[in-house]
Amino acid sequence: RRPTFGAWLPAVILGGISLVLLVALLLAGPDHGISMKPAMASPTQFGVFIFHKLWFPVEVASFLLFVALAGALYLGRNRIAGKRATDSEPEGL
Repeated sequence: RRPTFGAWLPAVILGGISLVLLVALLLAGPDHGISMKPAMASPTQFGVFIFHKLWFPVEVASFLLFVALAGALYLGRNRIAGKRATDSEPEGL
């Protein structure tokens, strides 16, 4: 079964947008006239910034990582007919 044009439409649109952005970035080049000062921070300053200014997003991210870990552990359990794989009989008997 061949995919219809409607199935390819989002890929074509996003590919076109990506191509336009790539050309714009390449044409701007390194001499675009915008200068940025380098950001230097010690680990202590970075930690203070993250946990004082952005504490809520850090907590949300840590909770999502915990849920992902718990889900991976739950899905990764190897159960065969109610018995764990380590409790099964050795092969060849």
